[in-house]
Amino acid sequence: MLKKISLMLPLCLMGFAGNARANDPKLIKMASDEWLPYVGTKAVRGYMIEVADAIFAEKGIKVAISELPWPRVLLEVKKGNLDAAPGMQLHQAPDFIAHNEALGVDEAAIFTLASKPLKEYKDPTSLAGKKLGLIKDYTYEAKLDEYIKLNVNNSKLIHQVHGESPYETLVPLLRAGRIDAVVANPSVFYYQLKVLGINQDEFHISRIEGSANKVYIGFSPANPRSKEFAATLNEGIIRLRKSGELAKILAKYGLKDWQ
Repeated sequence: MLKKISLMLPLCLMGFAGNARANDPKLIKMASDEWLPYVGTKAVRGYMIEVADAIFAEKGIKVAISELPWPRVLLEVKKGNLDAAPGMQLHQAPDFIAHNEALGVDEAAIFTLASKPLKEYKDPTSLAGKKLGLIKDYTYEAKLDEYIKLNVNNSKLIHQVHGESPYETLVPLLRAGRIDAVVANPSVFYYQLKVLGINQDEFHISRIEGSANKVYIGFSPANPRSKEFAATLNEGIIRLRKSGELAKILAKYGLKDWQ
């Protein structure tokens, strides 16, 4: 996915008073936008939520996950209306309480058709003459983000999509040659190809050096139990890794341990 950079919210989303955090010691309320295989908010929970489920279940605590725009998630977790933001990078909310053991890595890559490969990505000049497809308001890597910002209104260079299923738009456009490349998190892109029933061998990947960031579940600075939750999660990740249970959860999503 690569998390959204904008923290500006429509006024209609600012009111959350009716959903103020309930004082339930056996429930942790999380929210995210849909970001599989990391985080799912519907029938498929994603590996990060499955890991949290397994760890907190031992304490008799349930994890609830709902779908909200990412900027709103950060706002409501900061205020204490939600308990945690799964899939957070530390720089996005430095005042949130996070565990030490990361729960994955977020990175960016450029995908092109295997028949028209971008053999190597060095910087945005590698995209010369190519129309890039991307998800509106997402961040990727500093130099690429600046390139997108400068050219966002140039329809010959940038094609933005948004909505709940952006890859259902981007992938067909790439296959049809209406765009030349897509920037995406490799794990997310390959997962979406599997959902769409498309062979990943149709595409060539060029990874973007310096784009990788570790991801965590960030707990609310307004919740006095956040340090307890973070410590429980941290210990649990170590335990699940040693027992092999982490590898089993990741395998369900076609992933391997990032360490």
